[in-house]
Amino acid sequence: MKLGKKILIGTLMTTLMAGGVASAGKVIGQYKTPRGNIATVEQEKVHKNRIGIRVNGKAVKKDTWYHESGVTLIPLREVSELLGAKVSYNTKTMNADITLPKGTTAQDVNNLKAYSQLYKMHDDVEWLSSELYRIMDRFFLALFDFTDKGSTDLLESLLEDMNSYIDYYNEVLLPGYSQLVEKEKSSTVISAADKEQLSNELSLSSSILQNYAQGIEKAMNYIAYGNESDLEAATGFLTKAYEDNVNLNNAIIDAKDNVYSRTQNYSGGTSKVSVSTDIPSPKKLNGHPQFKIPALDGKNPQNRGKELINALKNER
Repeated sequence: MKLGKKILIGTLMTTLMAGGVASAGKVIGQYKTPRGNIATVEQEKVHKNRIGIRVNGKAVKKDTWYHESGVTLIPLREVSELLGAKVSYNTKTMNADITLPKGTTAQDVNNLKAYSQLYKMHDDVEWLSSELYRIMDRFFLALFDFTDKGSTDLLESLLEDMNSYIDYYNEVLLPGYSQLVEKEKSSTVISAADKEQLSNELSLSSSILQNYAQGIEKAMNYIAYGNESDLEAATGFLTKAYEDNVNLNNAIIDAKDNVYSRTQNYSGGTSKVSVSTDIPSPKKLNGHPQFKIPALDGKNPQNRGKELINALKNER
């Protein structure tokens, strides 16, 4: 079976780590294994966690080691189990055996690939959500920097990143969703509920981005011109965006757990699921706000920055 061969081939390139690492280097000791082989103890130049690993969108948590020769050493069991395989270790022969569940077919492999694509979409939305979580804190820091030093550097950096998040939504998340829906039109794996969940996540992401954009714009207008209605609007938009992002993150965690649980001990599930027919597609964000810091009128804008900080603290 192709997948099994891939895993076995990968195993040949993987070092089973048990408190240390081993690859080509200066030999500082030798011993005979139960298999009759001569194992060497070598002095290494390795870099811990220089390289991260993701399997089907899920991060491998245990340490990796990168050797200067270009070889990466990975945690065998965790990576194999994330691929759906089972790992056993024979202490007598010192062999690590990796096997897929019995009855796995080519169709099963395709189904697991579909789950992987679904999981990756949730993971991509989660990345945006995690970045947006930082918006409020970054905005506070930028306001403090402005009120204390009169510097707009952090504000300008934040506005630039907001533009990049909007680009990410329009140019990465939406096309990814469309490709998944198109590819899985007649799927018996990706259900209507799966697609609706993703659509809702993207629509909520769009709303959060728009609220943050409007909130920051109103906040900057208040700092510049002192209009009380802008202060009220800014706190409303920013608070709504933050609260919605909390809900989005919780929904993503539940969705990812659901997908992951459906792949565990996979043995060619035969149950059919409903196929999506009319799930509404999330829409592209209208326009591309080119944020700008308005010209300051010179009438205590830094003091208004402090008032804005206090207002946001009270709402948060």
